[in-house]
Amino acid sequence: MSIVPLLSARSCHAVAVCVFGLLLMFAITHADELDSEETACFHILFPPKEYILRKDDPSHITVSIGDCPHLLTGSQVFVLLNSALVHEGVVIGEEIVFDAIGMNRIVLGWNEVRVTSSSSNLEQTSSLFYVSAEYLQTSFSDLVLQSAPQLDQTSEWPWHVNNKPFFLHHAKLAAMKPSVKIVWPPAGYTFKRMQYGPTAFSPFLRVDMSPTFGFNLAMSIDGGGMSVFGPIYFLNLHLEDGEHNISVALTTPDSQHVISDVQSVSFSVNQSVEYEEDGGGEEGSKGLFPFDADLCSSLARDPDGCKTCERGMCVDGSCSCFPDYFGESCNFSILSDTRYLPVKDPSKVWDFSSCQKFIQSEKLSQAMEEKLYKLQFPQPPLPSSHSSHHVLHLSLDDTSGFGVTLHLISQIFSSAIRNNQTVVMRGKFSYFRHRACRSHGRREDLTCFFESTQDAGFDRLNISQITPTYTANYQLHNDWHLPQQLNTSGGGLFFFISQLSRFLMTPNRNLEALVRRVKRRIGYEHPIMGVHVRHGDSCPKWEDKHSHLPGAKCEKLERYVEEMYAMKRLYGVDRVFVCTDDPVVIEELSLVTDFQFVFVPFDRKLFSASDWSRSLLVFSSLNS
Repeated sequence: MSIVPLLSARSCHAVAVCVFGLLLMFAITHADELDSEETACFHILFPPKEYILRKDDPSHITVSIGDCPHLLTGSQVFVLLNSALVHEGVVIGEEIVFDAIGMNRIVLGWNEVRVTSSSSNLEQTSSLFYVSAEYLQTSFSDLVLQSAPQLDQTSEWPWHVNNKPFFLHHAKLAAMKPSVKIVWPPAGYTFKRMQYGPTAFSPFLRVDMSPTFGFNLAMSIDGGGMSVFGPIYFLNLHLEDGEHNISVALTTPDSQHVISDVQSVSFSVNQSVEYEEDGGGEEGSKGLFPFDADLCSSLARDPDGCKTCERGMCVDGSCSCFPDYFGESCNFSILSDTRYLPVKDPSKVWDFSSCQKFIQSEKLSQAMEEKLYKLQFPQPPLPSSHSSHHVLHLSLDDTSGFGVTLHLISQIFSSAIRNNQTVVMRGKFSYFRHRACRSHGRREDLTCFFESTQDAGFDRLNISQITPTYTANYQLHNDWHLPQQLNTSGGGLFFFISQLSRFLMTPNRNLEALVRRVKRRIGYEHPIMGVHVRHGDSCPKWEDKHSHLPGAKCEKLERYVEEMYAMKRLYGVDRVFVCTDDPVVIEELSLVTDFQFVFVPFDRKLFSASDWSRSLLVFSSLNS
């Protein structure tokens, strides 16, 4: 046997194996192609797989159906968006494209388009795409705005977002392209403890909203669900020590839809350490509360911030005003100047200087609050045999006007602070002698509408044995006892009185609910300016040359309107809350057409009565 035939035989064997392998591969490939032929007749052209819908992207789904197996012609085809049927079609012999399938039911985030059929031989195909807030604000809202007017009144509302109806007014709001930005805290910031006040400095969130009105702030803490907090830009955060993440977004006023991008920030809380404080040296020796360098250091500074500091001193590049002075250059007195309109809208300014002033004010406020609570809510509670020289008894059985009485109480509290005494108020305040304060366990005193200002233990004192130190007829004097710690930058007499007023008139839950109800009823919404037009019984007093208010007078509405226009030009605000005792002023508002006025509707003729107690009906009417 020659070697050549042997080689040929081996070669033929190798070729046979090779050919068999090729045939096997062809069979497998052909089988895949056959299977592919059965399913490749469905194609989702738009949105493509994992596509992100953004500004002005199309608001429809495009599906191509073609090259289907002949035996499947006539089968039903179903297009579903997030499991909801949005289109039906039929498999025909030639290719067909459905390119006007409306995306009426979307979810902010990931969505699914699925194409299936009535034939068991055709496997379904699907594709995921992402819907951004930018798409909701443009294409989707445009779709609703353009299509809604042609919708049959008897038809079911077709447009939904996150399984909730997305109505026409929602689309109008979303088309305004609202946005929110977290101003504070910055990423990675640590909130620490401050040495002033009864508690640690509360972590807080501050945001910028655009537009500044018409939307609610929603917030999620540490991955939890979104909670809506209303049209606010500042929020205290009650958080435990540790790492935290906060996400915020804007919602429609009815809180049904998130219509902005979600913004997030991560930070930490560590109340076991204190802020490193500065402000010592020459400035510190003059009574300045120290600032925290970290809290404001990342904010923008005005290079000319201390160029003109008329009634203050330059502290770390910012003008810190002397007591009872304010303004960018500390050139306005809160006790004597009657007009101040800042050049920049304070609600939109958050820079280094405003941050420092904010912290300074917070420290003073906390110190004041701590002092008042120690006196009025002593720990442990006072025994019933407590010595009367520690108690300052105020009888309110015979009261004057509401404002005058509160002014009196504030002045008495200032005396109590100086002498380290506790103010115990007894008696029925005439302004609360009405049916609203005689129901649901309320009392006819300040606690009818405000939080209690004294510990319940004082009710056990035999106060009748303590001669009233003051009565409601006490003649007021300019006799204020300003604590030394408040006679410093950021503080002063006005700050002191305002903190006393805040302590005395902190609304209780009943009053908060009442105010919310009245606000909703009259359309009180931010941004808004407040105008107080006081006429009535004070006008004759002001015109009296021997009055204790020399030079003051009752101005007509026209004078107030001039200042309203000034504020509108500066800050773009045209909604005005009017508080007045004069029914003529309410009638004249209809003549001023450049503003939207809101006011509490009631009979202001009640104020013309000579008896001050008649105005109690105002409280009663608001509670009805």
